[in-house]
Amino acid sequence: HGPAAIDVCLVNKEEDDRTKYRSILGVPLGIAEPLAEGGWYFWQINKAYVAARPLNGKAEFGPVTHVDDKKGLVPVESKTHRYLVSPGKVGGWVMQAGQQPEYPTLDEFKSAVLQKCKVAAELNEEKPEVTFSTLDGTELKLRHTGGPGGRPEAWTNGKALDYANWPVCENPYVQEAQGSGILKLTDGHNSLTIDFSGDWPKFVETSDK
Repeated sequence: HGPAAIDVCLVNKEEDDRTKYRSILGVPLGIAEPLAEGGWYFWQINKAYVAARPLNGKAEFGPVTHVDDKKGLVPVESKTHRYLVSPGKVGGWVMQAGQQPEYPTLDEFKSAVLQKCKVAAELNEEKPEVTFSTLDGTELKLRHTGGPGGRPEAWTNGKALDYANWPVCENPYVQEAQGSGILKLTDGHNSLTIDFSGDWPKFVETSDK
């Protein structure tokens, strides 16, 4: 919701070479080391800020592996990311973003998150539940329903999410309503609308000026 998110990871099978009790946050290389305080990690990327908190309260940078059917367990090698790994059968993250000039410095963003963002997590293995009060006062609540392949129960300020009308995509740059077949892309100055509702796609370019 806006600049905040909840991610819950439930590993509902025995740990083995294929299954590891962990949740992983990929962190791009080239940004500064995070500030760590109050269970949160804080980064600045140009004029933007990101805060992440592992739900089970612990995480550290380290290697991760995956299973290759021919080679067995192999390390994940990335030239673009390193990995913040939070152990546990039930875990995940809450994340909050911010930007300048609302928060002129990373320290001011950090102070605001520590003061205003509240997390309550019930990490039981049946239906893990997380409530997250965000920087702008929005209350997000998510309950994992067990999966795999299912959808969580989720609420924004007490209102349940309506999956029947959930947009295919909705952000300032790309929008497509559920069932519309019409995709709009914009950079704030010019737009491209692609209509997939007919036999062939139709492309319409417009100016937003």
